[in-house]
Amino acid sequence: MNRLLGSGASGSVWAAKNELIDRDVALKVMRPDVAEDAVALQRFFNEAKASGRVRSSSIVEILDLGQAEDGSPFLVFELLDGEGLDAKLAREGMIEPEAACEIFISVAKALDLAHSQGIIHRDLKPANIFLHRDPEGNMIAKILDFGISKIFETNNNFTLTRTGTVVGSPAYMAPEQASGREDLDGRADVWSLGVVMYEALSGTLPHEAPNYNALMVRILTQDVDPMLTRKPDLPPK
Repeated sequence: MNRLLGSGASGSVWAAKNELIDRDVALKVMRPDVAEDAVALQRFFNEAKASGRVRSSSIVEILDLGQAEDGSPFLVFELLDGEGLDAKLAREGMIEPEAACEIFISVAKALDLAHSQGIIHRDLKPANIFLHRDPEGNMIAKILDFGISKIFETNNNFTLTRTGTVVGSPAYMAPEQASGREDLDGRADVWSLGVVMYEALSGTLPHEAPNYNALMVRILTQDVDPMLTRKPDLPPK
């Protein structure tokens, strides 16, 4: 492992090199104590299954998974070069419509492919969209973190939540997701993508509130302001 890219409550992400094939990779390592939680561990490997099933240039590629000598589970991903959409928005406030089209058309196509293969992301937000620069300098938007995705199998569907449990990032949830419904489908991701687009183009979230409960009520009961009321100079087409 070469350098730490980020860390959180459940583990860390490192830049590393696969010496056998001389390839730089990203290594996502779960803490051994967190891995003792069966649901957390299953979500970790759920991410591998979802990312591995859908082959798209706009979904981060998983290369391998395994377990370290100390018992820590790990995932190996392609190493990305660039920044998250959240970092770009934090720095610039919003993005130009032309750049937004380039980003969100590719993300929408990747989501459509995932949905066609029975996978719902359920946590689409700026932090889970990475703006990667490939070796030729081209920008490619990539969807990250399928850890809480819902995977529909041939004979049943696999989910990691109990009835009535709300998962996802509150500001980006579709109303049916905010209400804790289990029968989510790809339309929940489409809503979340719409929220991200709204934020990226207007610099504001469509629903804002002082606390979680108030935000859930707004999402469930209030219409979204037309974007032109937030940013009147936005081109109509």
